[in-house]
Amino acid sequence: MKPTHLHTQHGTRAARIGTAQGEGQLAGQTLVIYLDLSVEPPATHYIEQARWDAEWQEIPADACPVCHGSGTDQIKRRKDRPCGGCYGLGRVKADGETPKGEWEVAEVAGRVIDRLRAKLERAQSAIEAMQRTPGVPEAIETERERRRQAASDAQAEQERKWREGRGHGPGGARMTGD
Repeated sequence: MKPTHLHTQHGTRAARIGTAQGEGQLAGQTLVIYLDLSVEPPATHYIEQARWDAEWQEIPADACPVCHGSGTDQIKRRKDRPCGGCYGLGRVKADGETPKGEWEVAEVAGRVIDRLRAKLERAQSAIEAMQRTPGVPEAIETERERRRQAASDAQAEQERKWREGRGHGPGGARMTGD
């Protein structure tokens, strides 16, 4: 069975089967039934809908069939190496085929970049909306000033300890000159 979701923390692959209403202690809750593909043979599990939504993410339709969208080498389990199927992009061509040349890789990379630009624009507009809220800019500036002062105080304290500390010169004196 083809995986449909990835666990956000440990990357476990699962195939979502469906939903069901809980019974007994779980009465009134919606449960997600899924097939855990990380064990042999695959095991069927169930989990509450809210927990499923928080811990699992759907594998996109254009995700690489080799690495399932992670962009890293899944065959050798090397997180520091790019996937050979998608060249580290985590995505393949729109028709599901792996890119076969520089121009096809560039097409896939362009789609990834466009998605990231759209996500960045949404985040920037959300930040601008928050900054228009009364009191938020003042709170941000106060926090920035507090952090600057804390860094300055820490540096001054470190220098004071150094000056008062024992040196390596004759008689334990600090040698600061030529």
